[in-house]
Amino acid sequence: MNNEGAQADCVEDSDEKQAIHARLRALEQAIERVNSPEDLEALEPEIHGCPDRLGALSLQAHIQALVDSPAQQAEEQQLMKSWPGRLRSEGYECVWIRTLSGYWIQLRVRYYRRRCHRRNGKRHKGVYAALVLLGIHERCTLGFAAMVSGWSALLNSFDEVRQVPAGARSGVRGKVHRKLTYRYAEKARAVQQAGSLWLGEGFKGRMRCIG
Repeated sequence: MNNEGAQADCVEDSDEKQAIHARLRALEQAIERVNSPEDLEALEPEIHGCPDRLGALSLQAHIQALVDSPAQQAEEQQLMKSWPGRLRSEGYECVWIRTLSGYWIQLRVRYYRRRCHRRNGKRHKGVYAALVLLGIHERCTLGFAAMVSGWSALLNSFDEVRQVPAGARSGVRGKVHRKLTYRYAEKARAVQQAGSLWLGEGFKGRMRCIG
């Protein structure tokens, strides 16, 4: 990992956090700006967006620290040793991840891929081992994936799920929604078949959604 790049990212995150705090203070001081229902409607999402963005930046710092920890690095190497086929590290890449609030965060993780080409001449698809260990699939955090799965069970279509504020702000396509929902459905079936999930007598014949 490039230490200079890591330090630059920390500085950028710190600057953004300071800018958000400054914006919140400015909003608190500008009490007189709300003079109508229209003003209130415009102000509310702006105020709520500030702590959501701060939370995303904090989450980014926590996940990156975990990915860079010696224990996690050891687990990553062990996972690659047991992975089907021989995959080799191609170095670190920056990956954008969707969070529960709908905001995106950026992580630096190793990318592993087979060195040989397929018969059609194209490279084999690789894997971000660190994300696999953290349960991050389709470049979405566990919280975001659980939210999508829950809304998919409540609404009539994946298009309607995209209209949910967090989902709309993240720009997730319907294909990703389907993959996340199907993955959680498979997880629920596996848990139920293992006999470790008691649904209770009152749930017989009803639809269940497990996040």
